[in-house]
Amino acid sequence: KAPVSESSVPESSDGSEQEESSESTVVEDPNVHKCTPVEDYFTKVPYVGLYNADTLEAYYTEKADARLYPASQTKLVTAQVAVKYGNLQEIYYVGNEVYLTKPGSSVFGVTKGMSMTLEQLIYGLLLPSGNDAAYVIAAGVARRHSGNMEMSNTDAVNYFCGLMNDFCKEIGANNSHFTNPEGWDDDNQYTTVADLALIMSKALDNETVAKIMGTPHIKFVINSGETFNISNSNKLIKESSAYYNPCVIGGKTGFTDYAGQCLTTAFEIDGTTYIAIADCCPDDAVRYNTITELIYLANEFQFSGKLGKFCINCE
Repeated sequence: KAPVSESSVPESSDGSEQEESSESTVVEDPNVHKCTPVEDYFTKVPYVGLYNADTLEAYYTEKADARLYPASQTKLVTAQVAVKYGNLQEIYYVGNEVYLTKPGSSVFGVTKGMSMTLEQLIYGLLLPSGNDAAYVIAAGVARRHSGNMEMSNTDAVNYFCGLMNDFCKEIGANNSHFTNPEGWDDDNQYTTVADLALIMSKALDNETVAKIMGTPHIKFVINSGETFNISNSNKLIKESSAYYNPCVIGGKTGFTDYAGQCLTTAFEIDGTTYIAIADCCPDDAVRYNTITELIYLANEFQFSGKLGKFCINCE
C-alpha cells in the first residue's frame, strides 16, 4: 500500500491545536477486492515463485526464502560471471580441467586439445547444460582474472567460485553460495527461489546471457575445426516440444538427486516480463506443468489484476 500522506494538525473549536492521536485507523474500501494467495497450491512442488522481472514483485510464492539445491540453475551465475570478466571472442583451450567433470554429467562434448571462443563455451554451458563447459570457463576466466595462467585446476575453480559469490553479494542475492560452477550437489551450494528470481532478472539485463539462454538451437564450427550442433534443454522454447510456449524467452533447467527437476524461466505477456520458478519437482512433467500453470496465473493477473484460482477470495 502507498503510505498515507501527512496532513496538518487539526485545530479545536477555540483555534488551539488538538493533540494528534497516537494511533490512526485506515478504513479499507469493502468494495475493493484484495487477493490473498492460497497456500501450497502446488502440492507436488515445494519451491515455487512467480515474479515481475523488472520490479521483482512476487505474485505467488511457496517457500521463497528457504534454502534449496540449485542444480544447473547455478549456470545462470556462471554465465554472468564469465561475461563480466571474460572476453567473449577470446580463444579458450580445453585442458586438464575438463577432467573435473563428474561421471553422469550433462555435457557440451568438449575434449582436451579443442579450442573455441568463450562465447561458444557459454552456448555449450547454457543450451545442453554442459558441465564440461562450466569447468573450462571457470578455469580459463579465473586464470586470466588472477593473472596467474599457471594456477592449478582446483585453485582456479575455487577462485572462480569466489567470483560467483562476490557477484551474488553485489546484486543482493545474499542467501546464495556456490562451491562449483556446474551445480553439483554440495551442502555449501545453495540458493533460494527469491534469489533465483533476482539472478534471472540480472541475466535478462545481460544482453549476451539473455540471447544465449533464449536460443532454441545453434550450429557452429569451433577454432580447432570441430562442428557442434546443440539444442536448448528448456522444452518451453523448443517448437517441437509438447511443452512449447511462444511467450517464453529463456531460462535454465536443472537436475540432481537432491535438487530434483528444476526450472527457472522468463516469459513475456503483453509487454510485461515475468519470471517463473519451480524447484525440486518429482519429474519432468510436473516441472513443465507447474511453469505452465504459473504462466496461466501471470496471464490472469496481467488482464484482470486478480490471482484467480490461486486466490482464496476470488470467485
